[in-house]
Amino acid sequence: MRTRMGEGQEKLLEEVAHSEDLLRRKAKLLNFPEPFESYFLNYYLEKFIPQMRIAIILGILLFSLFGVSDLFLFEDVKERLWAVRFGVFLPVAVVGALFIFLIRRERVLQLIQTTVAVYAGICLLWMTNIVGKERAVFPFIGFLLVIFYLCTFSAVRFAFAFAGTLVLNISYLVSEITFALSPERVFAMNCFYLFTADGLALPVSYFLEKHSRDDFLNRLLLSYEKKKIQELSLEDTLTGVANRRKFEEFLSREWERAKRLKRPLSLLMIDIDSFKKFNDRLGHLEGDRALKEVAQAIRRCVRDKMDLVARYGGEEFTVILPETDLNGAYKVAQRILRAVEDLNIKHPDSEVSDRLTVSVGVASLMPSDDSFNKEDLVKRADEALYRAKERGKNRAEKFTSV
Repeated sequence: MRTRMGEGQEKLLEEVAHSEDLLRRKAKLLNFPEPFESYFLNYYLEKFIPQMRIAIILGILLFSLFGVSDLFLFEDVKERLWAVRFGVFLPVAVVGALFIFLIRRERVLQLIQTTVAVYAGICLLWMTNIVGKERAVFPFIGFLLVIFYLCTFSAVRFAFAFAGTLVLNISYLVSEITFALSPERVFAMNCFYLFTADGLALPVSYFLEKHSRDDFLNRLLLSYEKKKIQELSLEDTLTGVANRRKFEEFLSREWERAKRLKRPLSLLMIDIDSFKKFNDRLGHLEGDRALKEVAQAIRRCVRDKMDLVARYGGEEFTVILPETDLNGAYKVAQRILRAVEDLNIKHPDSEVSDRLTVSVGVASLMPSDDSFNKEDLVKRADEALYRAKERGKNRAEKFTSV
């Protein structure tokens, strides 16, 4: 789901891959387990907040524009109807719309949208009482439209649509029983139309949210697959040099080639000095920028077509130098030390310099027989790096058996 994911979201991707069946079942119930539900609500908000804003504006405009019909259908009581439309409903609806444009809390927005729709329905019931039994059918049609608006275009989730529809149904029944808004036969037909509207609109609301939850899961699974593919690719996404997998493949291939041709193979292990302190002081964004610059500086010190620079992990890099003996590799290590210092990246907490520096371990083997393997080369370079750190950092050390 974005460029660089936080640790929490990486864990979420791992979990969704192992819990897909459970999450699919929960999607049908419109309720994910945490932390998926919280992530879904954020996703839903980002996806539907434009629609919610458009819906409430259009809803207010339509409710107000129907005031024109009052002029022709209910000329005798138009002033009272307009008092309800523009004096009772409109101010509250406009305040609700303002909140929808100002607030970015998903549940609060859902509640506001639902409340405005229910309020519109109650105002229509009031207007039904004003126009009288003979003409009650016209506001009732508007009442049914409010239900369809709430369950579809308003972009509220099913739980809010169901609650709002339930309140509207109860309000209508109470109004009819209390004020006898319609003749008995008309009341029976209205109930039929009302419950039919419920039966049509609520399933639409359910499937709209179900589709959103399925889409959310599919996006998570797609992000997980992309992450796994990225991990299996051959390039480190941050620094642009080879990753650990490419390093392993290249080392195996060059080891066998050196063994066959009886040529030396050298390896540099490079670690940025006091990098944790650099990150703690300057932040991870500056740390990432430094890693990129160091990686490119190392790359400029080696042969482009023959050698390999790889990110070994964290702030550690490695360089494979085919057909290079120990002295030749040591010269490359010295060039890398100077190149990194020349970057002039300030390091206020370094023990050895006011600039960012590296330490380098240098090892070389002649893999002409089975006395050694490639793991021995890595181990020797690592030991040489440890020695460079131990002897003061910002230096290169060759591996020696003594």
